[in-house]
Amino acid sequence: MLLYLDSRDELKVYDWMFHLGLDVKEIFVLAIIHQEWFGGRSWYERGGVAYIAEWCGCKEEEVVTILGRLEAKDLIVKKQQPNGRVYYSGKNK
Repeated sequence: MLLYLDSRDELKVYDWMFHLGLDVKEIFVLAIIHQEWFGGRSWYERGGVAYIAEWCGCKEEEVVTILGRLEAKDLIVKKQQPNGRVYYSGKNK
């Protein structure tokens, strides 16, 4: 059952994302974060981990692991607010 996606949702994956040595799920997560970033929002927050998990067809725990790997590879930036909310942003390379 789709909770967050509807027929109008789309995801743009750029050619350069395939040249980073990432697996498909990592590319999807990176594309979601960059889509928000390129779209004018400075930090990803839409739908959170559950939204990303639905796009990737995986569990939320796996998304958290993927986010950590992308951050470790210096492809995204993580920011945690004092209230505990976590945001992610793309990075200029």
